[in-house]
Amino acid sequence: MEPKLGDIFESVEQHKLCVANYVVSHGYQIYFAKFDSVRIIAKCGKRNEDNQCPFILHAAWMYKERSLKIKTMTRIHKCSRSFTFGSIVSPEWIGRHYMTEISNKPKLKLREIISDIKQTFRCDVSIGQCRRVSVINNPDGKSYFHRFCICFKALSSGWKSCYRKVIDLDGCFLKGEVKGELLTTTGRDANNQVYPIAWVVVDVENKPNWTWFLELIHDDLMLDGGRGLVIISDQHKGLLEAVKDILPHVEHKQCARHIYANLKKAYTGLKFKTLLWASAMSCVEGDFKKHMVEIKKLSPRAYECLMSKQLGTWCRANFTPGFACETVENGISECFNSIILEARKKPLIQCLRR
Repeated sequence: MEPKLGDIFESVEQHKLCVANYVVSHGYQIYFAKFDSVRIIAKCGKRNEDNQCPFILHAAWMYKERSLKIKTMTRIHKCSRSFTFGSIVSPEWIGRHYMTEISNKPKLKLREIISDIKQTFRCDVSIGQCRRVSVINNPDGKSYFHRFCICFKALSSGWKSCYRKVIDLDGCFLKGEVKGELLTTTGRDANNQVYPIAWVVVDVENKPNWTWFLELIHDDLMLDGGRGLVIISDQHKGLLEAVKDILPHVEHKQCARHIYANLKKAYTGLKFKTLLWASAMSCVEGDFKKHMVEIKKLSPRAYECLMSKQLGTWCRANFTPGFACETVENGISECFNSIILEARKKPLIQCLRR
């Protein structure tokens, strides 16, 4: 997007971003001789007594239309190009162009950003400019909360030293003024009771947020790609894909209760519920096949739907031996979510303190 005579912008920030894109694209030095909420004047940065470059851009705020309009513009440049732009290539500009990369890879190195900017945009930026890129900026110029993670050293060390290598993953909604979701990681002690490990507050439950959370957990708990670990979760698509990427060697089990909740919309009845749970709890393959035959007689479509799922993720008879985990549902996470129900109604800071 380049500025043109007559262009209209929603805000001063949007206009400034457009000018910055023009500067980086063409390699011209431009500075703002006037920059406030009602008027913007941009001139050539190399303009002096010896170089009378005619480039000028004047934009003014239109009160009736509630927008900013370019009213005067001379696009001609008589100066040489230079791809060192100084403050006009701001951390906000870098953040807008590298929003996806930073979100998907929070530990992206500053040197990698600098190298990519130089290769893609042919401009030089400093480490200081890249270091200040930390939030996502929006078209209205305001910064909004994105995500926040808590994992206490005592909890992570306790889990690594003496707790079962079983992790339950789940998400629940915040119910206060601040809307968002709380993603939790809970473990199980020797009595099969709740042991909270880590939790994050995010704007939405999706693959990028789950990937970011699992990367942090992987490093803090030293999970080694999931070897010797069992994870139990619902069937959220973003979570399933994130687990495959971050923990490729994990034994990933799906909650049988969530499977039933999805199927009962189409296949109802107490008998179907009883047979499904009997199939999930079967410890030997013969019992599993017997219950599945009964389900097939009751509803061939329900049988095909269940068989299409990975049997090793929800049926005891098909679990991989050696993990010492017979659980087929994610009740630990649901229990933890109910325990913190009142805290989820509080403002964000109070919620995290509780």
